[in-house]
Amino acid sequence: MIDNVLRQRLDQELLNSPKIYIAGAITGYYGYKKVFKDMELELKSRGFVAFNPVKPKGFTYKSYIDMGLCELMRCDAILVLPGWENSKGASLEVQYAKTVGLPVFTSVQELEDCYTEQKYGNKR
Repeated sequence: MIDNVLRQRLDQELLNSPKIYIAGAITGYYGYKKVFKDMELELKSRGFVAFNPVKPKGFTYKSYIDMGLCELMRCDAILVLPGWENSKGASLEVQYAKTVGLPVFTSVQELEDCYTEQKYGNKR
């Protein structure tokens, strides 16, 4: 009983938490898996729902782009990692976000400040 109540409460918190897409260079970038995973964990530790576009190998480049854009469409904002400008895929994701009016953040602090202000106003 308590387990179900707790699960429902956590599910509701996730529904109300901002959904953040992580964008950055993947193709040709050694170590990208760790960078993306570390950012995913950082966002989750701060109460955000993180969408990490890193997928298992075996898909075509087009499929990776399509999957990433489908995830981005479900998000409230995008957080870009350093060097994103050098990635065609990340540049496309940023362009999509700007086109549809999603905020684009360049740091976790900037992201957190924005959502803290939206949630609490100038009370903090």
